[in-house]
Amino acid sequence: MNFLPFDKDFLETTADIVNPLLVVWFLVAFLWRVRTDRSFRGFGFFMRAFLALLVSFGLGRVNGELEIWRGLPLDPGDYEFPSGHMCFAVSLGVSLVLLYRRFVFLVVPLLALYGALIVFLGYHGWLDVIGAWVLMAPLAWIIHKEARRKLQQPIES
Repeated sequence: MNFLPFDKDFLETTADIVNPLLVVWFLVAFLWRVRTDRSFRGFGFFMRAFLALLVSFGLGRVNGELEIWRGLPLDPGDYEFPSGHMCFAVSLGVSLVLLYRRFVFLVVPLLALYGALIVFLGYHGWLDVIGAWVLMAPLAWIIHKEARRKLQQPIES
């Protein structure tokens, strides 16, 4: 029984465009910030965001290799905690919010909708999605803050 006014294909297409949309949004906002703010250190910020994305990719994949936590109980051979989809999206979302704080009012609802979509479509369970938020949001923030602090320290000879 379909209680939504949308069919499953529309929801799958919507879920499939969220991560590419976040990537494009990040790149446009990043280039805009570099163009308009002369004091902004673009290369360092871009490298910190890239590092956070690499960590999110690894976090999403490491459990698949180590088989620590099983994903949905409906598919016992699937190891999906935390959701790699959400780890990637949350990492980009944190980078966007650190780039422009006012984006928080757009990023958080978009990520909540994305999480609900991937649960509704059966890609992940709620625990996988919430686990990605709980693990990746603070981790991405720490990566940004600590890498920035390390890059600003003088080099000792």
